[in-house]
Amino acid sequence: MSHSSSHSNLNVGIVQSLAHSDPNLSILKDTDTQLANITLRNNVMKRKREEDLETFKGDIFSMFKELKSSIDEIKEQNFKLQESVDFTSKSYDEIMLKLKQMEKEKIDDNKYIRQLEEKIEQLEKKDRSTGIEIRNIPKKNYENKQDLVNIIINIGKTINIPIQRSEIKDVFRTKTKATIAPIVAEFTTVILKENMLMSVKKFNKENKNNKLNTGQINLQGTSPIFISENLTSKTKRLFFLARGVASQLEFKYCWTSYGKVLLRKDDGSPLLRIETEQELQALNKPA
Repeated sequence: MSHSSSHSNLNVGIVQSLAHSDPNLSILKDTDTQLANITLRNNVMKRKREEDLETFKGDIFSMFKELKSSIDEIKEQNFKLQESVDFTSKSYDEIMLKLKQMEKEKIDDNKYIRQLEEKIEQLEKKDRSTGIEIRNIPKKNYENKQDLVNIIINIGKTINIPIQRSEIKDVFRTKTKATIAPIVAEFTTVILKENMLMSVKKFNKENKNNKLNTGQINLQGTSPIFISENLTSKTKRLFFLARGVASQLEFKYCWTSYGKVLLRKDDGSPLLRIETEQELQALNKPA
């Protein structure tokens, strides 16, 4: 083989070799591109994950920060609530203490008031101890004290108790809404008052068909005359209630003596002295 022929074959081999190598180069280029893209994607994903992680960390931090703030706020509210509860509890204790003190003062005041009322009642009874009350005597026109004195003296004559003008300390009609105002006569002694009351009872007992009346003392008509002790307002009310209870329980006797209200079931029963409305209520309760 000649030298020129060998050279031609070499060139042909190189050409063929180059021809066969082109696809391999293309593949390498594609592979490099793919690797580069994969690397880029990985880097992008890595950065995204890092960003997501930072965002997540930030969210977690914000959540903990908000949670801490809420906890601090709750603690503050609890502290204020505890202060309020303590204050309320203290105020409640103080109020209860004051209420107990006021209740005690009220009991003491009521006790003192009852004592004062009892003293006033005793003073009124003493002041009225010589007086009688005469009811159902009509009032004449231009009536004066002398007219009332004459009525008292005439009653005394009728029941056989002589009464001197000097034995009458005072006499007057009471102010009342009743149609006929009662007459109150005050004597100089309790003895005279008691004698007059006993004489009236005796007179009426002996003259059941003609009891003491206006015609017997030189007044018009025959209206019955009622005479009793000059009782205090409290005793009058008690006597009124006692008469109602006596009627309801069929007590035979109910009367007053020396400003006291007395009850007796029948002739053989013990004497009951009534001093308060509570005693009447207890008496009226079923056994």
